[in-house]
Amino acid sequence: MPSLGPVLLVGLSLGSMVALSWAQQFGHEIQGLALLSGSVGGVCPRRWRVSPAAAAAFAKVALTSKGADREAIILSITSAQTDVPHNAWARWCEIATQRPVSRRTMARQLVAAARFKPTLQPLGMPTLVLAGAKDKIVNPACAGRIAKALAAPVHIHPHAGHDLSLDAADWVVAELRAWAPSEIVTIPK
Repeated sequence: MPSLGPVLLVGLSLGSMVALSWAQQFGHEIQGLALLSGSVGGVCPRRWRVSPAAAAAFAKVALTSKGADREAIILSITSAQTDVPHNAWARWCEIATQRPVSRRTMARQLVAAARFKPTLQPLGMPTLVLAGAKDKIVNPACAGRIAKALAAPVHIHPHAGHDLSLDAADWVVAELRAWAPSEIVTIPK
């Protein structure tokens, strides 16, 4: 299989845990790592990793069967926006109806996130940590702890929630563009 060349890996939430694990196990495949809205056991206290309000919302999602109702609950804890564009909302509801996430899969994802407790140390590759100050799931202080353990810069968006790609997409792109070594990636304007 031909090499894709240097790869910049960006992970959001549980995806940041997957990305970090990938970088630790297969660092030779990755030239840069950006972690968004993540948390790590052993570095971040349990009470910071999932807020009580988020835990209650996850339980409510598990008990809700209608896709649109689930999406409304999820959106209420992942976004700090008060008004999501209708076309995005309609598409999410359509996806939730066409490809519903089972309660079992949700439970497995939550368990995987709760168990994620790698040893953290600098990775020997450019690393960036981003978070939203209005995150209702993960305490944004986790970003500082992760960044310190990885010897990486950390940037906190003052108004974004957990889903940085929804709440502050332009900011995320600007941060990646400013941080990413030019030989790794060119992010189009």
